[in-house]
Amino acid sequence: MKEILENTTCLSLEEIQNYAKGRLDEAARFRVESHVLDCVLCRAALESYLANPDETVGADLALLQQQIANRTTPQVTLMQKSRFNYVAAAIVLLLLAIAAIVYWQHTRYDRLYVAFFTAPDADASILLRGELGSPAADPEYLAAMKWYKTGDYAAATPHFDNYLARHPDDFQTRLYAGITVLNSGYPEKAVEELTTVSINDPTLFDEASWYLALAFLKQKNPDEAVAILKNLSERAEPVFAAKAKQLLERME
Repeated sequence: MKEILENTTCLSLEEIQNYAKGRLDEAARFRVESHVLDCVLCRAALESYLANPDETVGADLALLQQQIANRTTPQVTLMQKSRFNYVAAAIVLLLLAIAAIVYWQHTRYDRLYVAFFTAPDADASILLRGELGSPAADPEYLAAMKWYKTGDYAAATPHFDNYLARHPDDFQTRLYAGITVLNSGYPEKAVEELTTVSINDPTLFDEASWYLALAFLKQKNPDEAVAILKNLSERAEPVFAAKAKQLLERME
């Protein structure tokens, strides 16, 4: 099939005749011999001419072969190119499909995170802090919660860090700090903060565990997330148990 893909022009009847009679120079003879090695039709035309002792009949046979070659080769070439284009298109579509599947799988946990994440209400926390006489008037705490409320988690993070450096046992604020760094794109730090809260403050265990599971989801660590969610789904706290069951169903 190599001749189908070649762009080399087929031999003319004059070239065939001159080759058969030894009239060609070395370069022209080399072209004829090289061409007939790859072109079945031109080789047949040359053989027809050489095989027939009657020069007129031989020329007619060679001319007929040449006409067939000139008409058939472009058609076959076009068919071959068309077939190649279909195959190439099929390969491209297959690669695009594979890429889409890989992308869909790779972003699965990010999509689940977005679907299930809801930030806790900051106003309720500030109000509760004021009523309990805790350091809600601390400027770093107020600044952190201000940015948290607006959704500017990157701006809130340093204020949380400054406040918690002086009040490391304020686990309510640490919970918000963990949620803040999680939404700032630092799930590793969020895991650290939220784990500390869940271990040290039983009243915040369910809430901290829920966001901890989301942090592991953000890390694309589904095994850790599933373990936490299964534990949450079996606990008495209805809100987070229900959320855990829903997320587990989506992860199956």
